[in-house]
Amino acid sequence: MTRLFVLIAAVWLVSCGSRPDIRYYQLKVDQTAILRADDSTPRVVFAVEAMIGDSAYEDPRIVYRVSPYRLDYYHYHRWTAPPGVMLSDFLRDAYEQTGYFDSVVAGFSPDASVFLYGRLVAFEEVDVEKDSWLARIKINLALREAATGDVIWNRTITEEVSVTDRTPEGVAAAMSAAATRIVADTAPEFARLAANAHERSRRRRSRDSAMDSLQPGDAP
Repeated sequence: MTRLFVLIAAVWLVSCGSRPDIRYYQLKVDQTAILRADDSTPRVVFAVEAMIGDSAYEDPRIVYRVSPYRLDYYHYHRWTAPPGVMLSDFLRDAYEQTGYFDSVVAGFSPDASVFLYGRLVAFEEVDVEKDSWLARIKINLALREAATGDVIWNRTITEEVSVTDRTPEGVAAAMSAAATRIVADTAPEFARLAANAHERSRRRRSRDSAMDSLQPGDAP
């Protein structure tokens, strides 16, 4: 009986000892790909709300796709947070680093001219062939004017970057490059739209203030 117990214990220890460690990965802004604003760019407050992720990407495990109809998860290779959360944090940091905005804040801010929000449609490794991988981000982004609530920009963006190092860490590097491209491509336009929204809000406040100062009987 004792010998059987020792054998079972030995098998259990071996099986436990052979289990791989869970590895965690995160996005990093590609500084060389970020476009810097010049001194003439108007500075406004830009708010980035939390991105909503499709159900397949609510899991922190890295997704890999082998066909249009099938996707799988790496069990031992995971993002540091669910992709929607991680990408939201990345976007805030990256837009801040462009210098196009006075500040970039999370969620609601009474000082923000516009709010960026979106839905993450795809965030995955795509195994095109055995020796060809892509990192794919597909996201629907929309910009809402803070003062009126009007949507002033809406677009679905897809970025794909080749994975040169076919490892989970290589996927994280390629995904970082794809996310940085999204920021670099949209930051100048977002800054222009935010500045226009800020100016419209300023004029509206000035007009309302002038109306409030009118005395009864004064011509409007």
